[in-house]
Amino acid sequence: MSDILPRESIQLAGYYENFLESLARIVSKLLTDEETETFLSSIRSFQEKLGRLSSHNLVRLNMEITKAEEEKKSVCQHKGKTCTQNATRGFIKTFTVGFVVKYLINILPLLVTGKLLKKPSLLRQMAGRDTASFALFLSTFTSGYKAILCTMRYIRKTKNKKSDKLNSFVAGSLAGLSLAIDRDKRRRQSIMLYLLTRALQFSGAWLMKQWAIKRKKDHPNKLKWDDYLAHFMQRYSGVAVMAIASAQIVYAFLFNADTLPSSYFGFLLVHSNFKTNVGKMAGTLARAVGVAVHGLVDNKSTIKIPQGTTSRDFITQHMNPTIGGLIPQGLRHEYVMCSYQHPLHTSCTADKLQLFGDEFLRSMKLYLPLNVVMLLTLRLKQLKKEYVGDIFMSLFLSLICFIISPKTTLKKFTISCLRSALFLTLYCSIGLSTPCVLRRLLGVDTPWIYALTGAVSGSMVFVEAAGRQLELGLYCLPRALESLWKTALKNGYAKSVPHGDIYLFMASMGVLMTLYQNEKDTINSHYLSIMTRFFGTN
Repeated sequence: MSDILPRESIQLAGYYENFLESLARIVSKLLTDEETETFLSSIRSFQEKLGRLSSHNLVRLNMEITKAEEEKKSVCQHKGKTCTQNATRGFIKTFTVGFVVKYLINILPLLVTGKLLKKPSLLRQMAGRDTASFALFLSTFTSGYKAILCTMRYIRKTKNKKSDKLNSFVAGSLAGLSLAIDRDKRRRQSIMLYLLTRALQFSGAWLMKQWAIKRKKDHPNKLKWDDYLAHFMQRYSGVAVMAIASAQIVYAFLFNADTLPSSYFGFLLVHSNFKTNVGKMAGTLARAVGVAVHGLVDNKSTIKIPQGTTSRDFITQHMNPTIGGLIPQGLRHEYVMCSYQHPLHTSCTADKLQLFGDEFLRSMKLYLPLNVVMLLTLRLKQLKKEYVGDIFMSLFLSLICFIISPKTTLKKFTISCLRSALFLTLYCSIGLSTPCVLRRLLGVDTPWIYALTGAVSGSMVFVEAAGRQLELGLYCLPRALESLWKTALKNGYAKSVPHGDIYLFMASMGVLMTLYQNEKDTINSHYLSIMTRFFGTN
């Protein structure tokens, strides 16, 4: 190396001397004599410095560069890329993926409904500002996280795990500011709520992990009461989350419908049989339940309909004429709120049996196609491990497996469909039976009964497979949190915080990226796979 460097230094110096001399001649024709002399003096000074470059200096420079690169590698974990390259590639890759995915999400419904064939210009429209804004948000977050993480490591000059927790938290939090790029406020809130629930989930997993380490240290090779408690919590955490989320959702459905998304409210109207019973008046009936309960409590009115009076006449005269008109003539319900909940039946039992039958059929229609998709997806994942990239081969082998063992495949598929349908059926029928039972037992009709109704409904998730219970609970939790916050604002228990969705997103991403960087085993394998594709090793 030392023999090569002197020759290179001479060639390099000679090249630049010729270049500088040519430059000096050109400039001398453009400047005055005094200016030319000053310029030429600076050129000669630079030439002298260049001439003093020796092989020793170049060797030392090479050693310093090598040392700097080694230090860089020792601080950051991304191999084969500089920090700048890592952040830039992350931006380009995420922007491309985000744009394509968002674009496909936009055009697929148009393609299915046939609107795209009638109006092809929608293809260009769907690739507009909204799609670009969403892709820019994702790519800015990814590249921002990578860049800030590297910067934090170089500023603090540490690489231990404890120090990197702070680095990744700061990087994730600051990168979370990128959510402001997305102009769709509704989508920002949905993204924030979704990732907030995941941050809570994986933080809970981390706490359980730390508790397990402590238990093992306190009483190794022995099972004590706290071990059984931990097992119980892990086994039924999904049921607890679902019950808590459903308590808020069902309460909001009947008392604060304006705090739920309209699509969610419509879904509940269908599956509660309100739509079946009163058709287009279902929304009016559901909203009237909360008003009626508050009226009974505030006025300290009787919760029973007097003898000799039909439900239609009593509700029309004393409660709500619109709701009274929905009740068939000649019927008499024992309780006021029973006439609201099941206006077509005087018997609570008869109404819930009809609800059970109707809901089971609706649930089967909902879950049959869903389980077909899930079965094919699972099968493809299993087969792709052996036949990477060959989707047609995977589908062909799926068909072969079905032909070879149709009983086993059909059995699993049928059990999955029946389980899911039974869960949703019990969610509605058992849950909505709760107010009828409690008002008979307690002799009162108060708002908390309907929150308990939701908790009972949510607990029906126990019939689902253990692996799906928590996922269903976490699916409902964002809507429950959103509804709870809106209810608190509505009742004056909280004040709106400007850009609050961005602050919560920053906190959530700080937690998630800390766990991703340092505690990967606390993250669900499915989500870890997605995060690894986006963020890689940093």
